[in-house]
Amino acid sequence: MSQSVLWLQTLLGEHLRSLVPVVKEYIAGLEVLSLVRDRLDRSYEIIGVLALLMAGIGVNNLMMIIVSERTSEIGIRRAVGATRRDIMGLFLGQSLRMCLFIAGFIDTNHTD
Repeated sequence: MSQSVLWLQTLLGEHLRSLVPVVKEYIAGLEVLSLVRDRLDRSYEIIGVLALLMAGIGVNNLMMIIVSERTSEIGIRRAVGATRRDIMGLFLGQSLRMCLFIAGFIDTNHTD
C-alpha cells in the first residue's frame, strides 16, 4: 500500500475511535427516548380506555332516562302487538344513532 493510504487509514481509525464514546452516549439517549415513548403510549392507551368507559356510562345513563320517560309508549306498543325484540330494536337503534351522531360531531371538530 502506498504511504498516503496508510496515513489515511491511521487518521480515520483515530477519528473513529474518538467518536465511540459519542456514539455510545447517543445510543443511550435513544434508549431513554424509547422508554419515554413506550410509557407515553401506555398512558395514551389508559386515557383512551377511560374515555371509552366514560362515554359508555354516559350513553347508558341517557338511554336509561329515555326508556324511563317512555314507559307509557312502550306499554302502548306492547298492547298493540310489538314484541320485546321490537322494543329492544327501537332503543338499540336510537342509541346507535346517538353514538354515531356524537362520533361524527367529534370527528368533524377535529383540527390538525
